[in-house]
Amino acid sequence: MEGQRWIVLPHGTSKWEEYKEFLEKRVSVKHFIKFLQMQTDSHSDFTALTDAVVNITGARTLQHCIQWFGELLPFIQKQILRLPEFFPDGRMPALWPGIEDTVTLPREAVLCLLGCCFFCLFDESYRTQRQDAPGKKESSGDTMPYCNWGRMMKWHSAHATFGLYYFDRCRKEMPTGELVITRRVLQQIPKKTDWTTLHAELLPVQFSLTTLIEDVQPSLHADFANAYIGGGVLNGGAVQEEIRFCINPELFVTMILVGKMKDEEAVHIFGAERFSDYRGYGGSLQWDGPHQDAHKDSDGQPLTEIVAYDAISLWRSSGSEWDTEAKLRELNKALIAFIPLTKKSKLPTSTTSSTPKQTQPTTTPTLNETKAATWNQPDSITQGDDWEGSEPWDKAQSNPPEPAAPPALPAGQTINSDDDPTELTTAPTRETDGGSSTSEKTEDLLGDLEITGSTTQTQQSAYDTSTAQHGADTREDTSKTASDDTPVSTSTDIPVSTGHWGCGVFGGSKELKFLIQWMSASAVNRGMHYNTQNEGALTTTFSHVVDCCTGKLECAGEQPPVTVGELCRLVMKFDSTHNYRHSGICQWL
Repeated sequence: MEGQRWIVLPHGTSKWEEYKEFLEKRVSVKHFIKFLQMQTDSHSDFTALTDAVVNITGARTLQHCIQWFGELLPFIQKQILRLPEFFPDGRMPALWPGIEDTVTLPREAVLCLLGCCFFCLFDESYRTQRQDAPGKKESSGDTMPYCNWGRMMKWHSAHATFGLYYFDRCRKEMPTGELVITRRVLQQIPKKTDWTTLHAELLPVQFSLTTLIEDVQPSLHADFANAYIGGGVLNGGAVQEEIRFCINPELFVTMILVGKMKDEEAVHIFGAERFSDYRGYGGSLQWDGPHQDAHKDSDGQPLTEIVAYDAISLWRSSGSEWDTEAKLRELNKALIAFIPLTKKSKLPTSTTSSTPKQTQPTTTPTLNETKAATWNQPDSITQGDDWEGSEPWDKAQSNPPEPAAPPALPAGQTINSDDDPTELTTAPTRETDGGSSTSEKTEDLLGDLEITGSTTQTQQSAYDTSTAQHGADTREDTSKTASDDTPVSTSTDIPVSTGHWGCGVFGGSKELKFLIQWMSASAVNRGMHYNTQNEGALTTTFSHVVDCCTGKLECAGEQPPVTVGELCRLVMKFDSTHNYRHSGICQWL
């Protein structure tokens, strides 16, 4: 593909013959540690690796540990030697900032790449250069995150345990299916007026006190990411994003090929299996045994969908999240995270190929500036965290380009997302305050997009039994099951499972971030499952706001449900100088 960016892999470097000679030998644990010391230029004895073996095996003697690890090492070496089988050219497509594209990898190829991370075979210099075409190299500065596991195996035994267990499980049962990684890019950046005039109705929300984001299936799982995907997982970070990488280790491959996210970008990952359970958080994180991921198809293809999107880090910024530009940035960030993928880049088949595939670029919708604020799809795309550990990269957020206003569909026309995406239908309308007709359902915002509901009927299952919907008592079981007649929401796509995005060390307001994610999800007709982390009072507050806005409480009276635009106007009005700031925006609303 013209303009394709590539990552040079270990077997595409001048050191491959040296690596190959080492990998083809029967390597003792002692020689492996010496090799790691040479690769990382350190004298560490990698004690975290020893602790990891003890954690997995329960071994009480050093001899037992050496024996077990000595059986695992040859398997990992064998997988690394398969690199030329999957990547004949010694390189792999990269997902570069500003360019929306998809890379599909057989999960066996992912295993090979993570074996290279384990052996620390990626030269650090490849993080500071890219190859755009044969014979041409161009400086990329700090665009790519680090990916070798050396630091993790020196000092962070919990993280090393998750990684080592992944290899042990693959040794006993090779993974099947594919991992699909898509960089999402907003091609035209919505402005304030686009949001404040949006007539999409706010959708119901399902709240949970205790159910974790990763336990809600099927749903789009939120990864509260760092702009550098993976955040501080290699340095012992152990909060939301880092924990997700630990229990779904195939996510580590994104650190090899995904460049730093810009303000208008998110990263979607399909097909990463969960291998482990865990307990604790932060400094108390521990491996808690194997996990059997049941969310697969009949061929063993994992069906989990994850989206990584980074919030504004207030402790690294002199600005305020209550500023209009900051709110707009977060709305657009959540928007690109929640927009459903196109048909052609959604749910791949479970068959694997011998080489990684680069699909055609996906297309992402934009908000236009018409009164009805309908969605519209450009003919072709342009090129284009809450991580709470210690921050090794102190870089400013990118500034999005000024968009050009796209043409709009005729008012009242929409796509039926269950049908052909090119077929327009006439949507039901309701009267606005000004007397003009606007669409009643969120589908009216979908314009002539190629986005549809991405899940099959077999995936449309229920939420867990510890959740509560809308303003109901969150201590009771009011969850939906597959047999329930009443849907959780009118969304045409699987809901997003999320929570307090950007509210840890990043310092964001839980109330503001909830409202922003709710507006963005409703704008693209996605339901939302929201984990409040056992904060009962906050759950009650959020539920009350949702029920008032969706017309489920008497406070709504005879008024029609509140639209995204109406709520957005109020949210934009509330700023750091408002008298009710310390009482909370929800109380003010």
